[in-house]
Amino acid sequence: MKKRLSMIMPVFNSKSIGKAIDSIKKTDEIELLVIDGGSEKETIGLIDKYSDRIDYYISEKDKGIYDAMNKGIANSKGEWIFTLASDDQLLCDPLAIIDKYENENSDLICGSLLAKNFANRYFVIHSNNELERLDMECSICHPSTFFKKRAYDRWGVYDLEYQCAADHELFLRFYRNKVSFLIIPELI
Repeated sequence: MKKRLSMIMPVFNSKSIGKAIDSIKKTDEIELLVIDGGSEKETIGLIDKYSDRIDYYISEKDKGIYDAMNKGIANSKGEWIFTLASDDQLLCDPLAIIDKYENENSDLICGSLLAKNFANRYFVIHSNNELERLDMECSICHPSTFFKKRAYDRWGVYDLEYQCAADHELFLRFYRNKVSFLIIPELI
């Protein structure tokens, strides 16, 4: 059965995965894919507690977070794809965001994120609508971006050659191939 949204959760030895899963609204329109990189027993036990909420689960050694995301994309059934790290929390209703902003041209819907610094102070990071900045920096907030699956199908997934910047390379590749970015004023 096709879903509207696939939520991919890469995980490796996370103690906060329960909070991440709890932040996702349970609905038939959303599938949750947990891609574990071979965590220790404590994390596996936490994941097992949420087995009724997880639609797809795999635990095996991988090549890092981008490899995990690629596995999730390959196994997703949703029209839209969103990655939620196991130590993050969703602050919105993702289906409401998609309903509000999707149109036939939208391939990426990019919002803002709430982060915490080392002094435990919160601040907001916005995706920048000046897309030409992607040539110099990753100006899109990857943790607050919804991807249309067709964009991955046409232009590819995360390049594992970029161990710490595959998201930036992906955004740049999408931008150079005229993929449609929609920057929204929403906290994701």
